[in-house]
Amino acid sequence: MTMAYYSRQLGLDENYLCVYRSMRNLPKGTEARKLYESYKKELAYAQEVVNQLQDIYYELDDAGLFAKFARHCKHVGIYKHACTLHEVSKYWFLPVDNLKGKKYIEKMLMLIAEYEVFKNANRDN
Repeated sequence: MTMAYYSRQLGLDENYLCVYRSMRNLPKGTEARKLYESYKKELAYAQEVVNQLQDIYYELDDAGLFAKFARHCKHVGIYKHACTLHEVSKYWFLPVDNLKGKKYIEKMLMLIAEYEVFKNANRDN
């Protein structure tokens, strides 16, 4: 099977797995099947991270608490402005049909870790 076949199986452009391979700095001889499986694993992991962020959003159901967490993220240095978290949170509820960038996922993981710190610090309040 070719990369174009597996790309079409994913519902993406037929050159997508070639681009994926080059973005991940994988050797040119990598089999299409391995790329397909790697992509599927990475996509499932990205969806899992987004699901965790959605859970955080629902735990911060109070607008004041969400704003407090946004200010906390600004203070820690995850975002440069507190309003950025409000803007970014809209994208947590869009379907994950293709991969997010590596840095985007890392930022999401930083948010999840910082939420645990925030939750522990505000447990008494």
